[in-house]
Amino acid sequence: MDRFSHPLTGAAGPGTRSAPGAGEHDDGFPEMARYRRDYRDTSYYSAGRTWSDYAPAYRYGHRQWAARAGIAFEQAAPALERDWIATRGASRLNWIEARPAVIAAWLDADVLAAGAASAG
Repeated sequence: MDRFSHPLTGAAGPGTRSAPGAGEHDDGFPEMARYRRDYRDTSYYSAGRTWSDYAPAYRYGHRQWAARAGIAFEQAAPALERDWIATRGASRLNWIEARPAVIAAWLDADVLAAGAASAG
């Protein structure tokens, strides 16, 4: 059930996956509200960081999952790390701090996609 779309704009295009739930919830995917509610309770939370620091990491993980069709996180990790600084916006997280949030969003996108594929 892979639909192809641009991970940021949602426009149709080759070589990308549609992020599960895109356009249906806050920030384009259903887990964002849960992340916002729970990010301070995660094992990877860094004291003094805010939602403005973590939100870009969750978005990045979800969008990069969609952009890197069929690639496991560990395969994509070197490029994700390299590109994080340029794409993090106002987030103060370095890659070491951001990586667990990026992984969480990436894995949730996998789970959501698998659920959608088995339901459809």
